[in-house]
Amino acid sequence: MNSEETLLAMDFDDTIIDGDSSEAAIELAPEGELPKELQSIRPQVEHATFMGAVFGYLRQQGITAHQILAKVRMLKFAPGMQEVFFDIYNSEQEAIIISDANSVFIDSILQHKNLNNVIPKYNVYTNPACVNPHSHQIRIQPYECQRQCDLCPPNLCKGQILMRHISKRRANNLKTFHIVYVGDGVNDYCPCMRLGSNDIIFCRKKFALEQLLQCELAKPEEEKRLYAEVRFYTDAFAIRDRMRIDNVFFPARTMTPPTVPSSTTTPCNPSEDSKCEEEEEEEEETTSSSSSDAKGKKAPSKDLGKAGKGGKDGKKSSIDAGKPRKGSTGKGKDKRGSTGKGKGKK
Repeated sequence: MNSEETLLAMDFDDTIIDGDSSEAAIELAPEGELPKELQSIRPQVEHATFMGAVFGYLRQQGITAHQILAKVRMLKFAPGMQEVFFDIYNSEQEAIIISDANSVFIDSILQHKNLNNVIPKYNVYTNPACVNPHSHQIRIQPYECQRQCDLCPPNLCKGQILMRHISKRRANNLKTFHIVYVGDGVNDYCPCMRLGSNDIIFCRKKFALEQLLQCELAKPEEEKRLYAEVRFYTDAFAIRDRMRIDNVFFPARTMTPPTVPSSTTTPCNPSEDSKCEEEEEEEEETTSSSSSDAKGKKAPSKDLGKAGKGGKDGKKSSIDAGKPRKGSTGKGKDKRGSTGKGKGKK
């Protein structure tokens, strides 16, 4: 591997940070619990819509955006993840975040940790959010309104986002021979199933993704459709060490990247229009590959329109962007039903 040919993609909640930012906000509700009528809609709507209702309820209770952001900034980085960020910065490694959280939470937390200069905002794919300067309420919209992927909720398909980003790299004449994907939740399963044999999945132990991947790995060889190397980890030092061995990361020359000033209370138009209500067009299917860029490599093709066709090694290719492999993952927040800790995860 080398850094120019490698893309690092990471989840945020319970992957970069050691906790769930949405659950942290919910803890501010009276007695730390939402009313039953709000709890009842949680399984019925996608996460961005649910959190929009939560932010509205919290504001009715007198809780401002400033108080919510102060709460989420208390969340710590997962063990070893700060060191991963140092190496990303010092190695000039391209990294992206794909998360079902929201832009205000992610930007606020990274700025609080003095790490908002490591991954540029245009490489953070999440539900857009802002703070209404008049009501002091957080507004959130769905990232997208997708209908193609049955594994992911309508507001955000991580697999499609990953493939679109690879297409952007190709348009800029950047080859992607290797993808390193780091995640822990249910909707991290979709991008994992799109990866090829040149790629690596780092799956955090004791969270929902671990069980899903273990089920795939336990299948007979002829039924397996998970081609990437899978590594289960407890702390992110394992990620840093592997990336250094593969000459993707280099030991930090300076321990703290320079901080870029950024507002933690991004102002916005107080419109509550939903992106899903506005979007009429079906999203175009993206054909993209990390492994197909590498001539002579034996990774399965990630060309999404060629599902089921093999590469040179005879393995099947990754799934169609519009119709991913089906699995018993369900929809909704990406870590809902976690096998590990917490109330439920995204």
